Amino acid sequence: MADRLRLQPKHREVLEALLREYLPDVDVWAYGSRVSGKSHDGSDLDLVLRGPGLSEIPIGQLGDFEEAVRESTIPFLVEARDWARLPERFHREIERNHVVLEANASSNTENNGWISLRLGDDCAKIGSGATPRDGKDA
Repeated sequence: MADRLRLQPKHREVLEALLREYLPDVDVWAYGSRVSGKSHDGSDLDLVLRGPGLSEIPIGQLGDFEEAVRESTIPFLVEARDWARLPERFHREIERNHVVLEANASSNTENNGWISLRLGDDCAKIGSGATPRDGKDA
């Protein structure tokens, strides 16, 4: 999944460190061109920040995070939006196609029955999915 967002590991590590420092109790979803596959290495990274209980994130906290990202070694624009301040129609669009970067248990956000995993969490190895020749389950 990391490749899907076209994030180099060193940039992802910086971003994750900044998220832990400035937004420790916030769920972070990526959306936009880096999720849809219509990006390149220099495309901006669109993030939506979902505060605990989907409450608004204090403006000062958002500003501190944005300033830290600008001053970091990340060579592309990172745009962070507060979920609580976005219109409902935008919520639906993001929910259709996003990648969870950070899922913090303390946020207690409901995700419509979906399970959120951190980008980079271990996944089971996916097999070929081939059907056995005799038509029976293996």
